[in-house]
Amino acid sequence: MPFITTQKFNASITSKPISPVYILGGAETYFINSCLSKIESKLLADNLNKEVFFVPDTDANAIDKTVSEILNSLQTMPFLSEKRVVVVKNVQNLFSKESDENRADVILNYVDNPSEASVLIMTYEKKLEFKKESSAYKLSDKGMKLLTSCSKSENCIMVDCNRVSENQIPQYIKNEFAQRGKTADIEVISKLMEENGQDLLSSLNEIEKVSLFAGQDKKKITIDDLVATSGYAKELGPFALSNAIEEKNLKLSLFIVEQLFANGQENTNVLFQISSAVRKLLTSKSMLEEQGMPEEKSVNIKHDYVRKKFFANLNKHSINKLKESLNLILKADKSIKTEDGNEFFKIEEVVIYLCS
Repeated sequence: MPFITTQKFNASITSKPISPVYILGGAETYFINSCLSKIESKLLADNLNKEVFFVPDTDANAIDKTVSEILNSLQTMPFLSEKRVVVVKNVQNLFSKESDENRADVILNYVDNPSEASVLIMTYEKKLEFKKESSAYKLSDKGMKLLTSCSKSENCIMVDCNRVSENQIPQYIKNEFAQRGKTADIEVISKLMEENGQDLLSSLNEIEKVSLFAGQDKKKITIDDLVATSGYAKELGPFALSNAIEEKNLKLSLFIVEQLFANGQENTNVLFQISSAVRKLLTSKSMLEEQGMPEEKSVNIKHDYVRKKFFANLNKHSINKLKESLNLILKADKSIKTEDGNEFFKIEEVVIYLCS
């Protein structure tokens, strides 16, 4: 059938039967990934019944070999499941070398007679040009035999994953924040559009980062939040990890540790940041609960807002767990200095225990 919009696809995927063949075509990876995820979720695809192929942009023999492997996979019966899922990415590369039409014919033969036990999902990751003819969309790009033929087949659903116009992007950004239980200032939306243009996938990555940075309790994202996380790997402040640990924000803490490693931080420096945060929490907790000191004397923080936030976070921690965390830090430090490899995972174990 002809290309349908992503909106129509989203409306139909839950109510209509799964098609034997899908083509997700266009230059917007955000839409391709979203549609692919929805199909896989409906099919409850697991690793035993899912295979992903990438059509290489190399010599003709390598492409022909991949096509043969794809067809073999499609004829393989699923294991303890109703359907087998075969994903073929970058199917546009079928047309990058000689014998294009022959390869298209091989795939089209399958589309005409698909296996009842398999679902074929192809991604055509290239901008598609359309023209309207008799109120139906028709591909105007030459040489796309596979797409033009599939558009006439009842066995195939084709989804238009081209990039949307600029005036549609704000609503997509708002929807992504809403899915995370948040709203965003107009300045945030404007900044995301300014930085990423019509590339929704890049905006999605920024939305994910700023949402993790803000934490669950903060519902409205401000421009200050976005500025704090833009170019995150380079802009991590010296107290980012300490603040995340104080909040017991596990996802954000692990994210920051990963970024610190990616940015070339020594594992001993990362461990020192964690240790400093734990000691600060333990010292204040001990003064309050074991020595009966008032809050203002248990920690040296001048600003009221920062002090209130610290003590609100302090209530999330227990003395016993903080003490045990220090023991884990010492063990991790010794292990890192005497053993080779797995430094990230040793530090990750400390963070998981501390923030869980």
